[in-house]
Amino acid sequence: MARTAEFHPEARAEFYAATDRYELLQPGLGAAFLAAVQAASKYALRCQSAGAPVSTELRRVFARRFLYYLLYEADESRVFILAVAHFRRRPGYWSDRR
Repeated sequence: MARTAEFHPEARAEFYAATDRYELLQPGLGAAFLAAVQAASKYALRCQSAGAPVSTELRRVFARRFLYYLLYEADESRVFILAVAHFRRRPGYWSDRR
């Protein structure tokens, strides 16, 4: 069975909102952000323990070129993305999503 990446509903909303913000700043930048987040989620799928540990269950991987990271927990069947978070804004705001 192939492992899948799933987004928490609030993480998906954060992802889309940030994509829209970047696209408004500069046409094409939203697409670049989208690609960076997709690449980060694929990396987490391939190497689920490679992300930097945040706690015993949580890890994070960065979206290249952007100050965003994906916070996730992984098991044998999936990578569950709890947040698409800006590195310098509201630390720990996602803690009630578990």
